[in-house]
Amino acid sequence: MDPTVSIAITFGFSLLLVYPFWRIYRRAGLSPWFSLLVFLPYIGLPAAAAILAFQKWPNGESRRAGKGVFPSQES
Repeated sequence: MDPTVSIAITFGFSLLLVYPFWRIYRRAGLSPWFSLLVFLPYIGLPAAAAILAFQKWPNGESRRAGKGVFPSQES
């Protein structure tokens, strides 16, 4: 396969992944700019997933405390 075609396919696949990762990072309370890591060949996608897997999510603190999990339980 021509290297140009391979680069184009990799770039297109990365473009498809940036938007979902951007939204996940933003909803998790982390910087959505981490989603641009998917453009790094071979290590970008695992690095972006590892940040989500091992980072403490700032938005998850209230859920761990039991606040706001279900609307009927709020006092």
